[in-house]
Amino acid sequence: MADRAQIIENPVNIDIDVSYTLTKKALIHEMKLPDNSVFIGWFANWIERKRPIDVVELAALAKTNNSQPMVFLMFGEAREPLNTVVIDRISELGLEDRVFVMGTRSPIEPYIAACDALISTAENEGLGRTLIEAMLLETPVIATANGGHTEIIIDGVNGRLVPLGNTEAMLQAIAEVVK
Repeated sequence: MADRAQIIENPVNIDIDVSYTLTKKALIHEMKLPDNSVFIGWFANWIERKRPIDVVELAALAKTNNSQPMVFLMFGEAREPLNTVVIDRISELGLEDRVFVMGTRSPIEPYIAACDALISTAENEGLGRTLIEAMLLETPVIATANGGHTEIIIDGVNGRLVPLGNTEAMLQAIAEVVK
């Protein structure tokens, strides 16, 4: 069997030592944002199943319903056609000061650590590795109650679960978590 065995490395780095305070301060400086900015991170490659447009709609709702200066950071490979759709929607809603397309960055852990909350809007997500990485970094997680998210998160215990596509519920959970 030794010649047929294959070692599969753990895809989650459990040896992470990143400072929330230092990384958030550095990101605020890089982006020239106010010190009281609340970072909501979304980390995914831009495919339909990940629902990146939901992040833009969430930011629009936050802008009208929330006095907190929430800034939505969208990390990952911005693939077409969703890249154009998302960028156009950000512009249509006047959210250029609220939603930032961050692209792919490596290592990603400092950016996850800099967030006040990490959200996942995905449907039919498998493992949800980003949620686990965020938990290891003590970054609060809010995700859709769909797919593998429900196997990782116990609502109210180690994160929050909200109905798929329900931006109001997502915003309420974010507000509760960052409070």
